[in-house]
Amino acid sequence: MLAFVISASLFAISQCNGANKDGIFCSELKSPSGHATIVQSGPPGSKPYVRKEVGPGYSILEQNSGGNHSIVIQGDLTPQ
Repeated sequence: MLAFVISASLFAISQCNGANKDGIFCSELKSPSGHATIVQSGPPGSKPYVRKEVGPGYSILEQNSGGNHSIVIQGDLTPQ
């Protein structure tokens, strides 16, 4: 399991371009609220559902790769 997490992290750093023929899916969002990356496995040859939303003081990255679902919500907590 640890090897998969490390390899997924290295994959996320090296390239993050959506669907992959090997069944690894990567989504990335950079905003003033932060940087988020989701790496998941899924059915090879398919395309994941990805939602990106950026608003005042927050950002949301959601990915569903067919059986796996992740949401990252980030917020800027500095006083405005």
